[in-house]
Amino acid sequence: EKWKDQLEVYSTAFRPNGDAPEWTEYRAWLGELPRPGEADVIFVSGSHHNVTDADTTPWMQAMLRFLADTIEREKDTKVVGICFGCQAVAAALGGKVGPNPRGRFAFGVERLNLEMPPSV
Repeated sequence: EKWKDQLEVYSTAFRPNGDAPEWTEYRAWLGELPRPGEADVIFVSGSHHNVTDADTTPWMQAMLRFLADTIEREKDTKVVGICFGCQAVAAALGGKVGPNPRGRFAFGVERLNLEMPPSV
């Protein structure tokens, strides 16, 4: 149960004005996902999984489809991704996710170079 306290960590960190919003935990790896329009905010946290494994991981494929559909159809729903979640949101939006070219785990502040496709 290495990650068992993550819901409390994130829900505490994201309390607006000290108020505690209602959080519902879904375990995507067990096939649990919200129904369309059910959530005001979708928060995808870190994981020991890697988005580069999505092609061979059915639950991850379902989660990425869910994220893509939610972002496309539910314009008022906010989507937040932390670590793995950021990779998942990027992949769901058609971005390329791959291993760190330096072959190391990055912890801290990193500089990112974003390239927008010409159609945006």
